[in-house]
Amino acid sequence: MYIHRVGVQAAKAAKMKVVAVPSLQSNTHSYCDADSVLNSLLEFQPEEWGLKPFDDWVNNALPVDPIYFKGLYSDGFLLDSVDDGSNDLPNQVSGIYFGWTKADGGGIFKVVTAIGLGCYSSATRKKIQLCIIDGDTDQFRDQHMQLVLVGYIRGLSTKGNASGDIEILEQDKYIAVASLDMPAFGQHTSMASF
Repeated sequence: MYIHRVGVQAAKAAKMKVVAVPSLQSNTHSYCDADSVLNSLLEFQPEEWGLKPFDDWVNNALPVDPIYFKGLYSDGFLLDSVDDGSNDLPNQVSGIYFGWTKADGGGIFKVVTAIGLGCYSSATRKKIQLCIIDGDTDQFRDQHMQLVLVGYIRGLSTKGNASGDIEILEQDKYIAVASLDMPAFGQHTSMASF
């Protein structure tokens, strides 16, 4: 943690603007001197720093390399551990994503996820809220699900991510539905993707 603080302080001493992306989301407090602390580089908006905006967004969504993971769906959330207790998701995956899910019961459905940090017992780990867009959520209760996320919508608010409160907005669902019908995002709907 000390090295991270030194880098931020050195850049600030050189009168530079500093955007920090901690390798561990639980260490964001180490970067308090930075002008901005992001959970992921996906959250970076160059236009906020006087730079040209990225041109790879498609209708308010960013195509991403597929992110595959699985877990047990219960009460609107996906438990992110696999059988051996390891975490399937990289630490930097945080925010509102969309893609496809396949449950034990079969079928492939559109999904929006909110991925942040949550406190469980004495540990901090991923909290994954799942919104199945084109299916009845009750039919998936206590089922193992496989997901492939193919698009990114936005980051979580700092307040939301710190408190463990994560929320999928109606606008997020609208963006996901519109995007998943586009060729740039729809190529992972086959059973072979799972």
